[in-house]
Amino acid sequence: MIQQRWHSSYQQAYSRHYRQGLIRLLQVLEFRCENSHQPVLETLAVVRRHAAETASPYYPDGETVPWHRGLSGPWEQLVFRTAQGGRKRVVRSLYELRTLDALCDQLNCKGVWVVGAEEFRNPDEDLQPDFAERRTEHYAALAKPLDATEFIAAIRAEHETELGALEDALPSLDFLEIAPRGKDGAIKLTPLDAVAEPQNLTLLKQVIVQRWGMVPLIDALKEAVLRSNCRSTIASLTDKDAVDEDFLHRLLLCLYAYGTNTGVRAVADAGAHGHSEKQLYYAAHRYLTPELVQALAIDVANATFRVRQRIWGGGSTAVASDSTHFGAWDQNVFTEWHSRYRSRGVLIYWHVERKSVVIHSQLIHCTASEVAAMIDGAMHHGSDMDVRSNYVDTHGQSLIGFGLTRLLGFDLLPRIKRINHLRLYPPARGWIARYPGLAPAIMNRAIDWDLIAREYDHMIKYAISIKNKTASTAAIMRRFHSANAMNDTFQAMQEARPGAAHHLRLPVPARPRAPAGDQLGAERGRVVELRQLGDLLRQGR
Repeated sequence: MIQQRWHSSYQQAYSRHYRQGLIRLLQVLEFRCENSHQPVLETLAVVRRHAAETASPYYPDGETVPWHRGLSGPWEQLVFRTAQGGRKRVVRSLYELRTLDALCDQLNCKGVWVVGAEEFRNPDEDLQPDFAERRTEHYAALAKPLDATEFIAAIRAEHETELGALEDALPSLDFLEIAPRGKDGAIKLTPLDAVAEPQNLTLLKQVIVQRWGMVPLIDALKEAVLRSNCRSTIASLTDKDAVDEDFLHRLLLCLYAYGTNTGVRAVADAGAHGHSEKQLYYAAHRYLTPELVQALAIDVANATFRVRQRIWGGGSTAVASDSTHFGAWDQNVFTEWHSRYRSRGVLIYWHVERKSVVIHSQLIHCTASEVAAMIDGAMHHGSDMDVRSNYVDTHGQSLIGFGLTRLLGFDLLPRIKRINHLRLYPPARGWIARYPGLAPAIMNRAIDWDLIAREYDHMIKYAISIKNKTASTAAIMRRFHSANAMNDTFQAMQEARPGAAHHLRLPVPARPRAPAGDQLGAERGRVVELRQLGDLLRQGR
């Protein structure tokens, strides 16, 4: 009964409000698709032919109405109804609805594309155009062998080694238990106890506070700009021969106003700096561009890395990435409703180096894939840091994410919420007997190495396209949508994932304990990650 009411309200909302605008869009947009998705375009042709008809709720008796996957399940009984005399009639509004839903699914995975569009263009235009001609160079850029057999031999050997190491170490791992548990999953990890903060670190913090107290944020911003390459960057991006103190002062006040959400008016009225509100607004509108802000952030990060190099002689290669939801007014054109946070606002995805230096940030849609944002930030952050591992939460990992990061040359290290339900893949059929301790968590099906070998060239083509940014990472990864699950490259990416990712799910070495105060690490400790090392990315911080 509830489902019938939902279908009825769904149909009425479309017929009375949305149909008029959507039909007009269908009349002006030109769609193309692959042969496997041809039924969607055939149904669109039927919808267009009868777009002006509103007298009858059914299609004419002589019309041939194609069937597509969007009409399966309970919708089939609602769309195809039996009239008097046993004739099959097709409800026009419901058929249009399901056709538009199917079109949306195919647009999301780029099985169907729009001629002349940018985001929803032909997926072949997103890939590296000269891949065939410069194949050797592209393989070398990813440090991958030209021979698929060599690539598979390497990950298979790693896979067998890690499974064997986990089998041998399992009796001594007090935090890990693998046993048949039915619907609860075979893997059980115990939470880690919080460790007290080192005494010397506590004393050091006290001395710093006693000696310098609380340093104003505006002073920290000023020192960061003056001690880095920001002056020359500002001069080059604002077309100024020289950056005088007065101009630099106004830019810093604007950065402080927007960066802290204080506002230009409040900053203008706050101190005796000699700059009016109009002057600050002019400087912000005329010079404070996204390109300038991004370049300044990169300069500050690089200057920080250079200082560490002089002091300690090395730098970190690990980053943590996560999203932060900021509330925003409804009038803001970027404001979106986020179902997970149950509020309106914008979503910012951060990449933070383990010493809390932000190397990349980006605005993403509330419905966007955090996996694409993670890969984009790790590959195109623009700083001098060499990212070799990326710690994420559950939303930042996926099967495709493991496969792509393997090809792109850095490790994906997630905290997986439902790790107890994850399964391991044996290298070949019949190998489960070699790992009796892991048997409850091992799949019966082995990795399809032949599929990886066949699609190896296509996998490299997608990876080099992301690395060279021939299109946005999100656009390239649209091909790996669940609606396109039968794509051979999609399946090969998922097959390549277990060979490199199983040891990330179940770490063999002893895991570092969560520091005191890190309740997330103590309660959810599932794999080694920066949350357990004290570098927190908390919401609202």
